[in-house]
Amino acid sequence: MAAPKLVINSEPKLKLGAKGPNTENLQTFLTMFGYMPSPKAPKAKAKKKPAPKSSVAFKNMVDPFVATDKPPEFGTFDEATQTALKSFQAFHGLPPTGVLDIGTEAELNRPRCGCPDSPGGGSRVAAFALGPRWSKRNLRYRISRTSQGGLSAAVVEAAVKDALGIWSDSTTLTFTRVGPSAAADLDIRFEVGRHGDGDAFDGPFRVLAHAFFPEDGRVHFDDAEAWAMDFPPTNLSTIDLITVAAHEFGHALGLDHSSDRGALMFPTYSGPQRFLGQDDINGIRALYP
Repeated sequence: MAAPKLVINSEPKLKLGAKGPNTENLQTFLTMFGYMPSPKAPKAKAKKKPAPKSSVAFKNMVDPFVATDKPPEFGTFDEATQTALKSFQAFHGLPPTGVLDIGTEAELNRPRCGCPDSPGGGSRVAAFALGPRWSKRNLRYRISRTSQGGLSAAVVEAAVKDALGIWSDSTTLTFTRVGPSAAADLDIRFEVGRHGDGDAFDGPFRVLAHAFFPEDGRVHFDDAEAWAMDFPPTNLSTIDLITVAAHEFGHALGLDHSSDRGALMFPTYSGPQRFLGQDDINGIRALYP
């Protein structure tokens, strides 16, 4: 399911007691990205909402974090929704007011990774959270479906190599490329829309990519994005493939999202970052000492 675009319209702020489509969109977003269970639809509407996203990296964690045990009422900005929004704000470094103001709306609408956040899940050592890990240190990878967009296969291969190198430079992990049909630990694919894993991509500039925890190894990129390799970027509407690939490989190696805005594993994309923050280094070395 595509992440909804949140529009406040004539409402300067969206807060406790509000009703309507903006609240519904907010609840859908908070459900998709791990902040609360599915809202309860009013019986009169008989409207079903999807369960929290579970097929990507979050699925192998213990229990997804939920802000409240009580599902919110669909379409009503109730206390459960407020608590979940506060959790989102705190995780993203915003004042936890529980009010959907302009600054929070901007953060909700940033392009981001499709994997849910885990503000209370996993094995948290610092700002990062740990999932499972690989039982080996030399991982094979393949690009089984390259981009059909504006990047050539050679450019994609170079980006993937550079992104994996960001992790190998700070660890004892090594990565060996194999052919597109050979057995591999990491399987890299560019996809559009529904692509068979239950987490459809949504077109340009929203959810950029997602990945699965060890030892699954699938890493998927939305081929509808305007991927680029130029650094510094010459076009601000493009997405740096090396940055996003390195982030997704972090998930594939066992790291969840970090609440440290300076970390590569922070969930939203704000431009190229082709290096690990200290929080990323601490996390990956905790997984692979």
